[in-house]
Amino acid sequence: MHYPASVSSPALSSVFSSGVPRMGGFFAGFPSGFAAAHRWIFEASLSGKVLVVDGAIRFSLFSLSGHALNAGLNPDVILDQVYVQRVFNPYHVLESAGNLLKKPDFFSMTFFLSPYKQLFDKDVGFEESVALAEILTRSILRIRQKNIPAVFFEKNMDHPAYRGSLGILETKMQNFYRSPLPPPAGKRENRIVLKKG
Repeated sequence: MHYPASVSSPALSSVFSSGVPRMGGFFAGFPSGFAAAHRWIFEASLSGKVLVVDGAIRFSLFSLSGHALNAGLNPDVILDQVYVQRVFNPYHVLESAGNLLKKPDFFSMTFFLSPYKQLFDKDVGFEESVALAEILTRSILRIRQKNIPAVFFEKNMDHPAYRGSLGILETKMQNFYRSPLPPPAGKRENRIVLKKG
């Protein structure tokens, strides 16, 4: 589903205001997405251990503590349930996704904050970015196919491999939401193809 980032869609508002989507989902390009992520991290931590895979220093201890205080809870009780894994390069993101596929029941819910960001860092070459995006996209689809509870939040990025990944995820994934992408900046082809395997 496509929604303008600046317009509050009733359907999207109901998704963000309802509880944690146990079926998981992918949210791309919404300014309010990371705020919703923290509320959902808080809600999920009330019923079990939660993993946050943070690809762009999006996790806010203060935001999570604020949700606990607003609910009249000791933040330490909530924070004891939340495990944060900061990823500093694209291979850490792929490893986190792979670990989730190997041990899907270790955490009651997993949140990926900006999982694609590290793939398109200026230190990563174009061809490598495309290959890594294919691998991560394939992993996300396997996570969804296995019904592993995971929610992904990402900002909009102007990279052909990212655009291609979003197109693949949108056609193959339930609970996929994104705001419109800006027009492409370059002449590179705006698609990637997942190879079998």
